[in-house]
Parts: sequence; structure tokens; C-alpha cells
Amino acid sequence: MSTSPLIKNIQIRVERTLKQGPPIDLSTIKCKQYLRRHINNKTRLVVLCVDLVGSTKLTLSLTPQELISIINIFSTEMSMIISGYGGYVLKYVGDAVIGIFPADFDSQKACINSIMCAKTMINIITQVINPVFNNKLPLIEIKIGIDLGD
Repeated sequence: MSTSPLIKNIQIRVERTLKQGPPIDLSTIKCKQYLRRHINNKTRLVVLCVDLVGSTKLTLSLTPQELISIINIFSTEMSMIISGYGGYVLKYVGDAVIGIFPADFDSQKACINSIMCAKTMINIITQVINPVFNNKLPLIEIKIGIDLGD
């Protein structure tokens, strides 16, 4: 079975993050800039929230460094996926990442992008991150919620 270059790059990044910490800036500056452009205006958005399942149990069973590694990898990869589908990272809440997808001009496209983003998140967790974690860290699961509104 061959591995695509994208998956191989993510595997390398996950392994590097395990050793060195997150490789990207996890700021929410781009989202804040987007929201400032729409201040005092009603705007239509798709909101996506991705959260680790069982994070309280992980907190109790892992060392602080192991927990930080999992959250860094999770936050980094989920943020990159959101950005890759045209969304913005709104904020990080505990171990959750909340993203928005502008839907003013094309709600259907924003919905499709958010659904494809969620599917990609699940695939990256199961096909890339968990195999890298195998025998190093506990395997992780996620839950994802998506909502459209003004």
C-alpha cells in the first residue's frame, strides 16, 4: 500500500510535533481580521467545533508532557484542516478547536466545505495521527458539531 505525499507530510509533522512542539502559529489573527471586516453587520456562518473525546480521562492518566503533545498535535492538525477548507480558526477552548466558514455569498459551498473538513479531520485522526501515536500515546477519538446561522 502506497502512502500519498500529503499523508506522509502530515505523519512527519506529527512526529516532529511530538518531539519539538507545534510547528505553526496557532493564533486566531486571520479570524479576528475577518470578523472586524464584518463588525456591526449580520453575517452568515457555518460554525464547526471539533473536540477530543475523553479528554478528562486523558488528563488523569497521562503525564503533563504527554497531554501537551496530544493537544498540540490535535490543535495544529485540526487548525490546518480548517484553513485548508477556507475556514478560520475562531478560538481554542480547552481541547476543542472552533472554526468558522463564511457563508454570506454561498451557504451551500460553506456547508459542503465544513462537511468535507470534518470528514478530513476524521480521516487524519484515524489514518495518520493514531498510527503515529501507536505504542507511544493513547489513540484519540473526536466529536464534531456543525451549525449554520446568522
